[in-house]
Amino acid sequence: TAIASHENWKLRLQNFIDGKSDEILKPELICREDQCDLGKWLNGSGTQHLGHYPAFKILIARHKNFHVQASTVVALAQSGNTEKASDHMEVTYRHASHQVILLLQHLRHDLTH
Repeated sequence: TAIASHENWKLRLQNFIDGKSDEILKPELICREDQCDLGKWLNGSGTQHLGHYPAFKILIARHKNFHVQASTVVALAQSGNTEKASDHMEVTYRHASHQVILLLQHLRHDLTH
């Protein structure tokens, strides 16, 4: 569920950049990694269950970076710089998102083996 939720951000951000979104996105809220379901879990019961895995600590940092990059995309788009927002999304945001997904997959693998 966490992987699907984070993959959905790409579509939400692209729609926002393209002006196809009715969502009110606020960079100052998006940059807060503790506001999404994954962030709440990471800072809560996830720490109790998986905090001993080295990948978990890395995931917390990468998840925070993901939210910073997503908020940057929104801030750039809101300032009217949609080209720069798209570029940031395709490089920096995409890399941050990919890292979160890979770490979630790694933890899932560790739990099932």
